[in-house]
Amino acid sequence: MPLPVRERHGAGRLGSLDEWNLPLSRSEQPPESDKVDERGGGRTDDPQPLRPSHSRWHEGQGCQAIVIHLTDPGYVVWFTGLPGSGKSTIARVVGTDLTKRGRKVELLDGDEVRTWLSPNEGFSREDRERHLKRVAHVCQLLARNGITVLASFVSPYRSTREYARRTIENFVEVYVKCSLQTCVRRDPKGLYRKAAEGKIGNMTGMQDPYEEPPSPEVVVDTEKLTPEEGAQKVLSTLFSMGYPPE
Repeated sequence: MPLPVRERHGAGRLGSLDEWNLPLSRSEQPPESDKVDERGGGRTDDPQPLRPSHSRWHEGQGCQAIVIHLTDPGYVVWFTGLPGSGKSTIARVVGTDLTKRGRKVELLDGDEVRTWLSPNEGFSREDRERHLKRVAHVCQLLARNGITVLASFVSPYRSTREYARRTIENFVEVYVKCSLQTCVRRDPKGLYRKAAEGKIGNMTGMQDPYEEPPSPEVVVDTEKLTPEEGAQKVLSTLFSMGYPPE
């Protein structure tokens, strides 16, 4: 079911346990070819009020202008974090809440999206880069049509997430924080165990690093918060930034 997004002014910002796709024999690693400037975020401490991408001004008495919203702008909430941190779980809770509020919501999850968007890509850095670039463009297409997109991807490299931020007009980054030890203990798909046994390679957090976001709009620590509490933190931030529904 689809989801909507808000318009970003300037540089903007924004999982579960199912982050991997295909043979699940490798971890999802973000690209490197697009060396986006590592500015560490592009968010502002005092977010600008939301302005609809489609509006019409009507002049009234006293030249008072009233803006008529023709369509609510869409926006993308990008959940990033280690495999098993809880990204998709929180994204689903957020999506359920927004849907009940009348929003059009689309959840893009790592496993499912890779199957139909990049079925021939492997898990090298270059392959992951191409895949996540496609994801970013799909998110932007949905968002500009009034959909709220909840994108749940490990996306371990900062350069990849910065590429997504530059590509997506209304972008909110959510860092789903969780220690590697806890993720390994959860290990719902047994990926960490397989990586430790040498059965799969390129496992984020083990063979490959995860680069924490320097300044995401939201940080949800799943070792301290329940999925519902984490989702509420995300929703409160979205509404405070002016993303509909307020």
